Amino acid sequence: MFISRALSAALKLNTRLAYAKSKWLRALALTPEKMLGSMLKKAGLPGRKTFLAQHPHGVLLDDNRPGNFLGTPRVMTDDNRVNLAPAAYIEVFRDKVEAEYREDLSNRDRFKLFGKREIKTMNSWLGNSERLVKDDSNYAYLHPDDATAKGLSRGDIVVVHSRRSEIEIALRISDEFMPRSVAIPHGWGHGSAKHLQHARRPPGINSNLLAGDGADNTEKLSGMSHLSGILVDIERKDEQTTVD
Repeated sequence: MFISRALSAALKLNTRLAYAKSKWLRALALTPEKMLGSMLKKAGLPGRKTFLAQHPHGVLLDDNRPGNFLGTPRVMTDDNRVNLAPAAYIEVFRDKVEAEYREDLSNRDRFKLFGKREIKTMNSWLGNSERLVKDDSNYAYLHPDDATAKGLSRGDIVVVHSRRSEIEIALRISDEFMPRSVAIPHGWGHGSAKHLQHARRPPGINSNLLAGDGADNTEKLSGMSHLSGILVDIERKDEQTTVD
């Protein structure tokens, strides 16, 4: 943390104290509950304990007053305006839009992969909650028309290929998704995570294995990895097994 061994050691100690069995040790730690209580008070709301006791269904906040931006009195730019078209973004757009459009046209019959959020497993750390995660795995979701065209049925084990890698995953079929798309929930695939004891048992499939890494697979302006809209191919696995 911040290239400081001492600070990292202090944070690890705080984590151990926060989840200790002894309430006296827990009292010494900066716990998530304490942080949440402080955040509520900073926002002018009741503390955590008062909030739970007196407002179990939440508090309706006042309407946002005009003349501010995200709670600040003005936009933090020299001219007090939001720059909707920064020059750097326009330059990148002009350089790439035609080539990417042609690439999309040439691959319009292939599938594109995107993530799917599920309430109980929407982030990786939720996978270690025994009360939340009951399923053994995540699934690939396909539109019925695509499943019919590929000769696939619910429960089939399919192989999803990208330019970088491939995964094997059980199939689900739903008309809630667009044709020529494959949706795979993220937040799974903890089989080698030695400290996530529950998440290791229903390991699921890590869809990020299909994404690339390195500078060529990073959006230059935001620094974000390309984890959605990845070109993939999908086919039924040989020596087929079916998962209900």
